[in-house]
Amino acid sequence: MSLYRGSYCFSKLISEDYEKRLAWYKEKIWTCQCTGHFNLTHEEAWNSEKNIKKTLKSQFPTCFEKDVLEIVHHSKSFTIYSVLLECIINSSSSWLKMIGKSTVPLDALVDQAWLKLQQVLSVGEKVNLKVKSGGKVIGGVITKVDPAGVEANPTSNCSSPSSDKENCSSEGNSPKKWVPPKLLPYKYSVQLEDGDKIINAIPAEDLLRNDKPPSKDLVRYFIRANALRTGATTPWIVEDHLVKKYSIPRKFADFLLSPVKRGSDKLAKE
Repeated sequence: MSLYRGSYCFSKLISEDYEKRLAWYKEKIWTCQCTGHFNLTHEEAWNSEKNIKKTLKSQFPTCFEKDVLEIVHHSKSFTIYSVLLECIINSSSSWLKMIGKSTVPLDALVDQAWLKLQQVLSVGEKVNLKVKSGGKVIGGVITKVDPAGVEANPTSNCSSPSSDKENCSSEGNSPKKWVPPKLLPYKYSVQLEDGDKIINAIPAEDLLRNDKPPSKDLVRYFIRANALRTGATTPWIVEDHLVKKYSIPRKFADFLLSPVKRGSDKLAKE
């Protein structure tokens, strides 16, 4: 008799817990990580994330992933030396305030990543090599990027087709064709598609892209889908498996990052 009562009580507790959890999932308190849309039910948020990740899988080539994630991971607008100097002059807790004030906002990250993809070819990207004699092209894949002493400006010419300035001319409201940023005068190593031969030091002007780089919307979705920020004043942290996959370097020393990383690990477990 006592065993029966115990089983009944246990089943009742499970049933009550299930009903509470079900009601919790139906509350409009959930947010889609990929879009930032909030006031959703758990199912709505889950479906939204599923759809965005499906879109990214089909429209965001993997060759662009590393370049974007390197910009995002531990993003900041200060040097580690300035943090250490601040700690020495003031107090050991000053670096936390500096990190909060110096966090790069999402819009700025999107602009930087989008501009880099526009101006620099990525390793693994398929291209066509223009042959000067005969006007032919040869297919290949980028294997190495050489800046050739050229420094990119991550904040210049970040306007996209959605900008009013790009859509309208200064003389009136007539449409103006948007022109994407030009490739920087880097040099590239390209492995030809018809064999293992690699040609080095090819000027960017002699290469043609096979596909357009991702749009700003896709870049934004990709960042949100693969990186987290534990608060408005903390750095973005890329998912561990992607950091390991692409050997993305740290921008913080471990003792500076530990409180932020603990928050990220806590969110991941939840």
